[in-house]
Amino acid sequence: KNSKRILTKGDKDLPEFLTTLAMSDPHTVQWEFFDVGWVPYLQTAHEQLEAAYLNSLSDGNEGNYDVVRVKGIDFSYDVNIKTMTQTNVEIGTKRDVRRYVSYRAKGTL
Repeated sequence: KNSKRILTKGDKDLPEFLTTLAMSDPHTVQWEFFDVGWVPYLQTAHEQLEAAYLNSLSDGNEGNYDVVRVKGIDFSYDVNIKTMTQTNVEIGTKRDVRRYVSYRAKGTL
C-alpha cells in the first residue's frame, strides 16, 4: 500500500489541485468540524482539504492524501479525510469533520 502524505499549504501539488477545484465546482462545498455545532474551517484550510479530497478521488492516488495538516487560529490539526476526523496536533483532541455540499436549484444563479 502507498505511504500516506500530509498535504500542507506549501506542498508543490496544491496549486494544481486548487486550479482543478476552481474549474470544476458547480456547487458550494464547505469543510466543517463539530464543536457544539458545525463550524466552517478557515478558507486556507478549506482549500487544502478540498484539494486533498479531490486528489483522493483521482485514479492511482487512493490513500496518498488521507491526512491533511491545517492551521487553525490557535492550533494545528491533522484532518483524516477518510475517517472524517480531525486531531489537534498539540493536545490530541479529536472531532468529527464533514464535507458539506449544497446544490443550487436547477435554473438559478
